[in-house]
Amino acid sequence: MAQLLFEKSLPYYGPSRLSVNNASMTFCAMNFNDSISFNTVNMVFLNEAGGNRSMSVSLGLYSLSGSTLSLANSVSSTFSQPAANRIYISMTSTSATQNITPGIWYIGYWMSRSDTGDYAPSGQYINLSAGNAFPGAFIGGAMTVSTNALPSSYATSDLDITGQDALLVPFIIMSA
Repeated sequence: MAQLLFEKSLPYYGPSRLSVNNASMTFCAMNFNDSISFNTVNMVFLNEAGGNRSMSVSLGLYSLSGSTLSLANSVSSTFSQPAANRIYISMTSTSATQNITPGIWYIGYWMSRSDTGDYAPSGQYINLSAGNAFPGAFIGGAMTVSTNALPSSYATSDLDITGQDALLVPFIIMSA
């Protein structure tokens, strides 16, 4: 198999500002078409309210076995943006060297803002009124409790898997 130079979570940049619960996690599926080194994760964030905003972000790369998500790798960043703007964040301090194999992996993202402002990732919602009702498949969900770190494992049965807020996908580009 070839080695990919980059892979993205969406086919194109999704301009929506996603509503992410502060100090909580959301998981979304990402299908890797080929192998790629987990070196750099890039995301776009929107600050539509203006004023100083700071945010801490942690992303976990999770595998799914049965109904349990298990942490395989992670990356994090803290940043600020003083004006109403879009900001492109590149995170490179992965927790371990890893080659991601082809198939479906899950991105768990945790965010903490300095205030309750409108600083959030950009992406898309999956507009399905049925929520996560795909027979035999888990595609994403949101934690219903706050956390201060990426969990090493998490049961999909403990996630909210219905509604638009549980099925949001941030625009992520992973590059080798």
